Amino acid sequence: MFILKLALLALPLATGVLSHGRISTSNRYPSTDRYPAARSSHHRKSKSHHSRKYKKPSNSYFGPGQYLIENVATGTALDLYLGNPGPDTTINAYAPTITNEHQIWHIVAADANKQVLIINSATGAIASCPTEANENGLLQLTGGEVAIDGNALFTLISNSDKSVQFQNVADPDLCLDVQDSSVNDGTPIICYPCHPDVGENQNWNLVPAGSDSSEEL
Repeated sequence: MFILKLALLALPLATGVLSHGRISTSNRYPSTDRYPAARSSHHRKSKSHHSRKYKKPSNSYFGPGQYLIENVATGTALDLYLGNPGPDTTINAYAPTITNEHQIWHIVAADANKQVLIINSATGAIASCPTEANENGLLQLTGGEVAIDGNALFTLISNSDKSVQFQNVADPDLCLDVQDSSVNDGTPIICYPCHPDVGENQNWNLVPAGSDSSEEL
């Protein structure tokens, strides 16, 4: 009986010790109820559409549309002589004037391989490399009503400075070139052996002239 009384007296003390132990344990290892799982996502950075960077064009060509075609070396532009629709009107280099219709050209996509036609906006004359040299021994670019073939098609080649080269499709060794890099008005635009690493007289900046930029052949 005495032993039973001792056991009953000791029971509250043991219960308190165990309870104290549980409190101590919970202080060392806090309940996850105080740190709900949802809070773990609080510091995540949300992806906003504003963080997307605008992808700039790889060159000065923004797609089919109207452009002034300006030479990097000389600052002069492709000009259809006197705005004559042809046939065989010479195309020369003149000081650029964005309001001069002789100098505004539709660059029209011909296929998916960056091949384009260069068509004068005012006359519809199509720029084309001739198959034979003229009396001056030059393959001078001309404009007129021509067959849509490799002589009138050009592949756009991108340069690191955002300018482009126009490489003839019929003869890929030929590119549009300002003869002798001359800055003089009336200098012939010729189809000349490509030299991408020498000089800039075959490099062209395409200056948008407004109008429809979605026209395709």
